[in-house]
Amino acid sequence: MPQPTPPEPDSPHGIRLEAVTLVRGSQHVFEGLTLHLQETRIGLVGDNGAGKSSLFRLISGLDQPQQGRVVVHGCDTQAERRQLSKHVADVPEPRRPDHLSDRGRGAGLQPHRAR
Repeated sequence: MPQPTPPEPDSPHGIRLEAVTLVRGSQHVFEGLTLHLQETRIGLVGDNGAGKSSLFRLISGLDQPQQGRVVVHGCDTQAERRQLSKHVADVPEPRRPDHLSDRGRGAGLQPHRAR
């Protein structure tokens, strides 16, 4: 299967993280992360603490890496935050009350179902 071609370094499309290091307190969330995505819409799925929110905060320009560079649709997230807001949006998943999945059923409660 052919490998996708990463966007060109100054391409106006896609998401690029180049040698990104993000540290929170004493924890290295990302160290030397390089990621090139051509997609214009992405979803992040993973375990708690896996770095989904941290990655989104980098892509959206809410957090800045200690090292490296983040570029979204040709906008450097450190230098062009106003322009970046035209390209990035957060659509959070509705929270499911996990505590109802087991204990709540015994009390006759049902988990919320998306419609």
